[in-house]
Amino acid sequence: MPLRIKLKPRERMIVNGAVIRNDDKRTTLTVENHSHVIRGGDFMVEEDANTPTRRAYFAIQMLLVDRSNLRIRTSEASALLAALYTTLSAPDMQNAVMDSAEHLAGEDYYKSLAALRPVMAYEQTLLAPAGECMGERAA
Repeated sequence: MPLRIKLKPRERMIVNGAVIRNDDKRTTLTVENHSHVIRGGDFMVEEDANTPTRRAYFAIQMLLVDRSNLRIRTSEASALLAALYTTLSAPDMQNAVMDSAEHLAGEDYYKSLAALRPVMAYEQTLLAPAGECMGERAA
C-alpha cells in the first residue's frame, strides 16, 4: 500500500538516509514501495533524547537515518525497548513498547517509532509537575 506524505512549505523528510526538503509550496508525495521514511516533524535531535522512551525513539530513528552498523544499532534499540518495557507498569504502555519491538524486529522503523508516540505522551504526564498533570499551568 503506497505511503502518502503531505509536506508543508520548506519541511524536510528523510528517505533511505537522504535528506529531502520541500520548496515554498505545500506538496504531497507518494512512496510506492517500502522505504525508510521519516518526516521532519517526527524527527528528534539527540539533545531531546533525555528520557527512557525518547532514548529508544532516537535509537530507532537513527536506523532510518544512518544504515551503517545496522546490527549494533538494532541491538542497542532492542535493549532500550526491553529496559523500557520492564520499567513501565501500565499494560497498555507495555503493549505499545512490545508493538514497537515487533516492528523493529521486522525492520519497519517508522511503525516502531509510531508505536512509541503514546508512550512518550504517557511518560511526559509522569514527568510533568503535579499541577500540570491536572490541567493547571505552572506559574
